[in-house]
Amino acid sequence: MASRPWRRDRTINGYFMMEASLYEIDPYALLNQKIQIYWEGEKEYFAGTVTQFNVDDWHHMVEYDDGDKAWELLVLQNVKIPKRPMSRPDCRADWPVPSSALMSSLGAILTEKAEKMEDGARSTTHGTSRSRDVKGSKTAKQLRELILKIMAKADRYEAMEQRQGALAPITTTMKSKTFQPAPQLCIR
Repeated sequence: MASRPWRRDRTINGYFMMEASLYEIDPYALLNQKIQIYWEGEKEYFAGTVTQFNVDDWHHMVEYDDGDKAWELLVLQNVKIPKRPMSRPDCRADWPVPSSALMSSLGAILTEKAEKMEDGARSTTHGTSRSRDVKGSKTAKQLRELILKIMAKADRYEAMEQRQGALAPITTTMKSKTFQPAPQLCIR
């Protein structure tokens, strides 16, 4: 049986790398992490370190090992990230998930991007080939599907946050020092 691509682990420069859906990972958790980004034009992965995150547009600053620096929208890229230590026996890796507010902001950013793509596809001139028009629409359609997934997760995370908020007074009155940590993405 062939393994799924997101389950493949590879060691690259001493790091165990895995593919993951980055919209499910807290964007701040990627800071100072060694990653690899697949460049379609080059048909290969390029390694770099995430040094900054801009919450306004969800771009990360990546300082590539070859010396280049670029702001990248990692949630739309094919990226390999390092495995994190497993905190639960049933998980291959644990990463903190973003807050519902962060997920909602990503949904808004990607919605704006999809609208621009759709406007571009609609405003093609008569001299432009139809295949280009269709390709732009397909990409926007795929982006819309991703947005639906993101917004559904944002709703789930918001419900989890509300439950945790409701539990906080109970745990403090019981003088319990333990409170549920932030939700984690369990990659199996």
